[in-house]
Amino acid sequence: MTNPPSIQQNPIIQPTVVAASFSRAASGYDGEPLRFLRESAKFLVASLPLHISKQVLDIATGTGKAAILAAQAMQTNGAVLAVDIAEGMLQQAKANAAQAGMKNIQFIHASADDLMFDDNQFDCVFCSSGIYILRDIPKSVNEWVRVVKPQGTVAFSAFGEGILEPMMAMYESLLRDYGVEIISPTPLYRLNTQELCESVLNDAGLVNVNIQIAYRNYHISSAEEWIALVKSSGFRFPLERLDKKYMDQFIAAHKAQISQLATEKGIHLQVPIIVASGQKPI
Repeated sequence: MTNPPSIQQNPIIQPTVVAASFSRAASGYDGEPLRFLRESAKFLVASLPLHISKQVLDIATGTGKAAILAAQAMQTNGAVLAVDIAEGMLQQAKANAAQAGMKNIQFIHASADDLMFDDNQFDCVFCSSGIYILRDIPKSVNEWVRVVKPQGTVAFSAFGEGILEPMMAMYESLLRDYGVEIISPTPLYRLNTQELCESVLNDAGLVNVNIQIAYRNYHISSAEEWIALVKSSGFRFPLERLDKKYMDQFIAAHKAQISQLATEKGIHLQVPIIVASGQKPI
């Protein structure tokens, strides 16, 4: 019998760096090029047992996409606590919730792996498109299991193999050419198979583990939109390690690469979404 796959720490992922980078990305995080994040949040929230939940926790909420969807589903029957380490993201999330008229969400500055909540506090804990950015994924998931009630649900969404290819491979290859260290697997690919997602939940002691996969495809109009996607997401991390004197040169070279992929419909983005969930045993 082969051993289940393991999730390795990514030594480049530092919480303070992640928080600062995502704060800088917050203004563009809800833009149309990053539609795959909205699709992931929808798919995840649709899988959650919100009809029997009174209090849920959204980890790494970003600009609040999943939190708002969950709050809308729960209406007056429950409340959402949403946490993130990036103050810029939390500010945007609060603005988005206010615009949506949601009053049953509270946003808190907190780390995904060191929560200030009591044991067995929440009916459901979820994380939309953020788990692969965490430095120590098993440690974080164990913390989520701690705060969820027995028989409660822990769930997350991630992205499958082929996500945003071949653009991501071109982006990372060119960064390497410019001397930027890229740790393999890069964050986006740390949980990109059913087996890896199952392993994380099984290792945390969850039962009734379930994996769902959906495929979303859309087009962006130009290489400029691809650059906006990179700069407005976690993909900006390695770009921020590029020597600034080469930044304009790199952007021009990468735009030229991406432009070669354009068709009359634009540049195609393929987005396989994985939703993984499990229950805390009694």
